[in-house]
Amino acid sequence: MVRGHRGVRLGLRDGVSMGADAMHRGRTSREAGFGMVEVLIAVVLYAVALVSLFGLLITSVTAGTIGETSAVAVNLARQRIEGLTALDVPTLLAQGCGTTATAQVPAGQGRVYTLTVNCSNQPAYVDVSVTAGWTVQGGRVAGGQQYSRVLQTRVAK
Repeated sequence: MVRGHRGVRLGLRDGVSMGADAMHRGRTSREAGFGMVEVLIAVVLYAVALVSLFGLLITSVTAGTIGETSAVAVNLARQRIEGLTALDVPTLLAQGCGTTATAQVPAGQGRVYTLTVNCSNQPAYVDVSVTAGWTVQGGRVAGGQQYSRVLQTRVAK
């Protein structure tokens, strides 16, 4: 063995230096694998960050779906309540109150919404409430998560 620049040992075999590549990198053969450990740690940290971002993505998509379905439910309930308030009070009480209907949005292939109408007949007015309910499949709840939105109005007699 021959001592080279800065104390790096150079092995000579047939007159060729075997440790020259270690000298140029500034690392000994014992430190040569340390770069792989650093890369592995960086990949693990990157993977943890990606998993966190993926969870955030799923949460935002779920919130967007709930917001969209909620808007559709409110629009369906509003349409139903507008149709009921256009009726005169005796017809409203006879034909509109206590009814349940379903609507599928988009028609024929979308989510099914259930519209339930309840009325409370008071001496001077009729309180009308329309509940739009729907189910979102998947998630942690078996059979899907139930959601509903209620719209209410008062019709004078």
